[in-house]
Amino acid sequence: MTTAAASPAAPASRSEEFLAEFFDSRGRKLTVDREASTVSGVKLMGIESKNRRRFSAEALKNIFELSDGAKINVNHNSRDLSAPRDYGDRIGSVISRTLESDGIYGTIKINPKHPLAEQFFWDAENAPQNCGMSPVYAPHKTSRAKDGFLLVESVAKVSSIDLVADPATTNSLKESQGDNSMPEQLLAEALKAKSDLEGQVTKLTEQVGKLEGEKKSLSESVATLTAEKQKGERAAAVTKFIAEAKLPADSVSAETRELWESVEVEKAEKLVKNFAEAFNTGRAKPKSDFDGGNGSGGGTGGENSGQFDSKKFASNLLKR
Repeated sequence: MTTAAASPAAPASRSEEFLAEFFDSRGRKLTVDREASTVSGVKLMGIESKNRRRFSAEALKNIFELSDGAKINVNHNSRDLSAPRDYGDRIGSVISRTLESDGIYGTIKINPKHPLAEQFFWDAENAPQNCGMSPVYAPHKTSRAKDGFLLVESVAKVSSIDLVADPATTNSLKESQGDNSMPEQLLAEALKAKSDLEGQVTKLTEQVGKLEGEKKSLSESVATLTAEKQKGERAAAVTKFIAEAKLPADSVSAETRELWESVEVEKAEKLVKNFAEAFNTGRAKPKSDFDGGNGSGGGTGGENSGQFDSKKFASNLLKR
């Protein structure tokens, strides 16, 4: 921790471009001394700002040295950070600072007669996140970091450290005059986000295609299993019908069973009953008695014209 002892800020030139940052003291206990009209432990400067700027050790040292006795105003001049301030804007000054690993902290003295003095004391004690300190400074040397942050390498002047309620919206005189172009870093982030989303869409599309293929394969498997189940049920039903009809085991050929098992169970039952009836009544009759008299029935003709042709008869029944 380094204690303050440095030269006061040099007067600013109107030709210089000033920047403003914002830092609040949330997470730290501030000490309010109303008798002395001071608030201690206030964060005056940090390493990274909410305006996407990062400060080198040299830049922090510059601000530390140039902020001795720095004036504290209420809010910024939104039109021109380098412009003179009204008398009523002045609320206090910095009376001591310390340089720590995460920035600059200090004690500020507040004018107890200022209309906002008591409000500031209350916020410091109860809600330090409601307000913060915003250094107004002129950078001497800057560069652009790979992550898009503006790296402030050194600082030429500190104009004031103002008391504000929200992050500074006026980053520079140029921006306050209507430069509405998208910052390079925001554009880079937007393009990266777009690329990431496109990659995610491609990946999800591939996953959907894979799932569709798996769904088709599962559907085919289900269809196969369903067909096998139905085939087994029909085979069991045909076996039952044959047993109920008391047909001899050798009266039904494998081909005949296959024909019956290829149709619905209700039709198979009728076919088996018709077959059994024809089989039981047709074995002792001549061929013409059970083929319609046209020689196309179940008989085999010749010496065995009364023999029952089970295969042909079952086939003819199926065609009816």
